[in-house]
Amino acid sequence: MDNLISRVIRAGLIIILIALPLIYSSQTQNSFGTPKRAFFQIAVAALLVLFSLQLIVTPGRLTSGSTPIDVLLLAWIAWEAISSAHSCDRGESMRELIYSASTVAFFFLITRNVGERTQALSLIGVIVAMGVIEASYGIPERLGLKLLYESRVKETLSQAEVLGVRGSILGTFGNANQLASYLSLTCPLLLGIISTCRGFRRALLIVCLAVVLTCLILTGARGSWIAVLAGLSLFTVWGARRNRRAALRVAGFTLLLLALLFMTVTHFKPQIAHELAGRLRGSFASLNYRLLTWRASLHMIAHHPLLGSGPGTFKLLFLPTLADYLRGLDPLSYWGLTEKMNEPHNEYLQLAAETGLPGLGFLLLFCGGTICVALRNLRKLPSSEGFLSVALISSLAAVMTDAATSITFHVVPTRVALWAVAAILFSLPSVSRLRHPAEPQGNASRAISRLAVTPYLVISLIFSYITISSSLRDLVFEYYFKIATNLTHMEIYREAVPFFQRAIQVMPSSGQVKFYYGSTLVQLGRYAEGAAALEESKNNFQDIYLFKNLGLAYERLGQPERAVEQYRRWREMGIASNEANNRIALIRLRQGRVREAEDLFKETLRVRPWDWIAYSSLGAILLDGGRAEEAVRVLNPAPLWKIPESCALYGTALLGAGRFAEAEQYFLRALSADPRSVRARNNLGVLYYKTGKKDEAVKQWEEVLRLEPNNPFAGEKLKAARKGKN
Repeated sequence: MDNLISRVIRAGLIIILIALPLIYSSQTQNSFGTPKRAFFQIAVAALLVLFSLQLIVTPGRLTSGSTPIDVLLLAWIAWEAISSAHSCDRGESMRELIYSASTVAFFFLITRNVGERTQALSLIGVIVAMGVIEASYGIPERLGLKLLYESRVKETLSQAEVLGVRGSILGTFGNANQLASYLSLTCPLLLGIISTCRGFRRALLIVCLAVVLTCLILTGARGSWIAVLAGLSLFTVWGARRNRRAALRVAGFTLLLLALLFMTVTHFKPQIAHELAGRLRGSFASLNYRLLTWRASLHMIAHHPLLGSGPGTFKLLFLPTLADYLRGLDPLSYWGLTEKMNEPHNEYLQLAAETGLPGLGFLLLFCGGTICVALRNLRKLPSSEGFLSVALISSLAAVMTDAATSITFHVVPTRVALWAVAAILFSLPSVSRLRHPAEPQGNASRAISRLAVTPYLVISLIFSYITISSSLRDLVFEYYFKIATNLTHMEIYREAVPFFQRAIQVMPSSGQVKFYYGSTLVQLGRYAEGAAALEESKNNFQDIYLFKNLGLAYERLGQPERAVEQYRRWREMGIASNEANNRIALIRLRQGRVREAEDLFKETLRVRPWDWIAYSSLGAILLDGGRAEEAVRVLNPAPLWKIPESCALYGTALLGAGRFAEAEQYFLRALSADPRSVRARNNLGVLYYKTGKKDEAVKQWEEVLRLEPNNPFAGEKLKAARKGKN
């Protein structure tokens, strides 16, 4: 009976590792794969029930596979539970706690039920096979072939957006960086299996490794490139110490095959090489962006160093903390941000911010302890087992390196595979013998095992019930929420409202769904209801679009000061702050506070001189006030060379300042770029009329009336010119 249950549990573990990468994650939602996570939690809960039955039959199995780091894992979960109890959003923290506890349970299930080399190799083989499958799928995607992903996204995106997605590696992960994190874990494992094989199998596996590395390069995930380089280097250095010739031969052949595959791909798609080169050139700007988020994350840690803000609450507090950090800086240093930042792209900083420094310490001790124990045992292992163990260690090192610059631990397949790799390190038979030399279990040990089983059975059954019910609720919520958001992406707002309402009924504490619901109501013109929903979502959700849509709702409700308050909060967060600043300026302009609006537009142009709204609005203020000379000094059309109207407006300022020759050049430049520019033709007509070229002036105004028959300015000027009036 014990062996039968153990086989069923091992089959369940394999099914989990196969299914998680294959379950599709929508690229239109930043949910990090709710269906993947729910499936994983339900599957682990079911396996825990089976394990409870197994313990009734064989109580000694609870302690037979214990590892030196079990205490650290239990301490980490206990600390996360304490942090969740003091969380600023207990609902979200409890969901994260269940997820973390499920991963620890997954680790325990492997260490207690995998004890033979073939069993450990089967788990490693599944992880490697899924990485190869995803990579084999990703390369054709990058070449622009129509595969499964497009049929899934085209129902919710416009054709233009689908064309924009085509050529990106998404796979079933929905995101190239998330796929890259999984591949970074796969590569060292592949190299380890290659080292234990010979002949045709080795050649086939080397081809698979080259395919995975090619796909990894094509993702453009620079952090994952560094992570894989670290993992493969660690493995190669160790392999060279054992068998230098064999290690160098495998490494050289793999690099040669990788170069051939990459050259073949870029030959058929030359733009891929240009895109990758562009990403490398943009590395410095990306690093500055990451450093800014890391500094803000450190401020979050400083505010809650012991317990953190609670698991899963980083997004709730990050933007307000970022606003506090940016408040003392010159807008010139951060108004250029255009991305919406919700993560620090550093899992260690995020974990410290959410669970405090002790929570981070427990996890680092677990990872470091796993590697240290494995390295200590490595010298005592035979060559074949040694290559496999060092591959597992290199895989752990690669993922931990990737986590310093990415959201690796939030990618469900990568996180689960990482815990599987750590558990397999302790489950290899040779390592298990070194850790627990075979010795008969005495009566005292059996008695202790039986005493420990009873509380475990109670806890595991309660945990399984809570996990399954919570996961099913998450799936129902995700179903309604996904339908609603898909409808909003298709701009079918009215039909989306009832689905948002059902999602809120399933999970009333979700601030994200209330944000989307309120934003949809604002789009439908139901401003009062939308503002109420958005205000409610503030309790556990923060986003620049929340304040943008809330400000818009208050504008439409005739409450300009409340709208300005929301736009200011948006502006303080540093993302697209120029747009927020312009909206405040436009409100002040409508209130007649022209001087204040003028200063705001000047501030926008100081930071972003190519901002057309600020440029055109400031030009109108200055010209309407008869300050043409100042307009010539302040306005600069050069950064807006793609907008012909910028030349027309600057020409108007030059015309008002009496600099006719220069004004004519700018009007003609605007018309050469856009012959339908009414502003340029009207003012060019005025210029010609003032310089005595009345026939040319008449031609310009006639052309304006041909373009806009009801244009009042051209009609009056043409009538005056024909009568010979000034």
